[in-house]
Amino acid sequence: MGQVVFIDTSVMLNILDVPTMNTDRRPVLTEFIELQTSATLVLPVATLIETGNHIAHISDGGLRRKLATTFETAIRGALSKNPPWVLTGDAWNTSQMAIAILDGNAHRPRAQELLTHGIGTGDVSILAEIDSYRKRIPSGITIRLWTLDAALLAYAPA
Repeated sequence: MGQVVFIDTSVMLNILDVPTMNTDRRPVLTEFIELQTSATLVLPVATLIETGNHIAHISDGGLRRKLATTFETAIRGALSKNPPWVLTGDAWNTSQMAIAILDGNAHRPRAQELLTHGIGTGDVSILAEIDSYRKRIPSGITIRLWTLDAALLAYAPA
């Protein structure tokens, strides 16, 4: 495990092929296939929630059901014997997560600052999950956020 890659909603929507949110599907799938053999892929809680919300708002009921099934299969994949990705393993202590989101740290501004710059709370929580994950793993392991959102990427850990 030399590299850990957190998957943002923008990437997950391309992997699952959600219409109008999948314009980068081909390069995302290419990178996804490459990363499956070279990295540990992590699905943050916010990615699960935001992706599900996008699927829930698809107007075509048949397509919504198809993607909901694909989404469920993808998430259950994280719980399988040989997962394509894993969940962070964070037990969300609501108070600790709220403080982590609101206060920021040496690497990340406070939520108030990020919200002012258009970075939503879901994205801030992904950054907080990365910080929490970093504390639990050995030093020397590279952690990165895989996102197509340039504004969020500007605040991602290097």
